[in-house]
Amino acid sequence: MIDQKMPDQQIPVSTIGKRLLLRMIPRRVLTQVFGDRWRLPLVRYASSPLVYALAGDTVVLGGCYQLETIRSYSRVVGSEGRIIAIEANPDSVVDLREAIARDDELNRAENITVIAKGVWDKKGQTTFVTSSADGPAYDRIDDQRLNGLEAGKGAVTKQHTIEVDSIDNMLADLGATRADYIVLTLNNSELPALDGMETTIAANPQLRMYIHSVSPHPLEQVRDKLLRQGFRIRAEPVNVGSRLHRIYAFRSPGQRQAQSHSSQTRAS
Repeated sequence: MIDQKMPDQQIPVSTIGKRLLLRMIPRRVLTQVFGDRWRLPLVRYASSPLVYALAGDTVVLGGCYQLETIRSYSRVVGSEGRIIAIEANPDSVVDLREAIARDDELNRAENITVIAKGVWDKKGQTTFVTSSADGPAYDRIDDQRLNGLEAGKGAVTKQHTIEVDSIDNMLADLGATRADYIVLTLNNSELPALDGMETTIAANPQLRMYIHSVSPHPLEQVRDKLLRQGFRIRAEPVNVGSRLHRIYAFRSPGQRQAQSHSSQTRAS
């Protein structure tokens, strides 16, 4: 487990207490008063990245193939928020778009965008492979830059040539200047994804992130990069003994102000 600068990480909060806190006090109010520190005791008990989402957020889901994921975030962000789902597997994109069109709750929403691309550091094309392992957990971009990283389980059963692009470029193409919360579940492509988010990170000091990453690599590199970018992080195994970790990352109010000042200085 990796913890950075979290003196209150051991605060015990019961599951009942967590639910009462989330129901009785609006999360945006908690954030305005305490910054993001109020989430620290919650992430110890919450396996879902939804604990980081707020009403009105623009949420970017990098690696999103499930309708229920979009439904859950849509209910949290509400009509004032926005969901941008990015999925590399062409078959999954077709299934997801069809499922949204059939869904009585989501097919009327005007704030959901599904992008059929892989998340990378720049615009281009590459190969995406699917695995014989159950589910899409081991489907991935097959690129020489990822050689040496754990490729996952199961034999490759299908290959696609896909479009890839950076989150910076994809948001710019949509005319979206704001990103409040980014989720990256990319099966070892986290570092190229972060490299392609420099503008987004600089322009959004309020940005929070949730990332899946395998230990020790690329987890250690992802952790180091986030720390250099001014984030406070907590990383923990998804399951006991698992090499797959979930990373929660955010900036404190002081770090936000410094990042905002730095961005304004560069702009001038």
